[in-house]
Amino acid sequence: MANRKNDVFCAENQYEEALMLMGRVNALAGIIQASKYSVDREVVAAALGFELAENKDNEQGGKAE
Repeated sequence: MANRKNDVFCAENQYEEALMLMGRVNALAGIIQASKYSVDREVVAAALGFELAENKDNEQGGKAE
């Protein structure tokens, strides 16, 4: 596999930020349509660009405070 350079793009205005979000939503839609079964919440978080907070109560079905 070839080495890839990780470029970071920062939106300069709200229009560019909205386009980035639309791209992420379209990517998530593609992932969901290609998935035969359910999609893990970690995949959704990665596609939308945020990290999940680790909370053991939520993983065990309890309520978060």
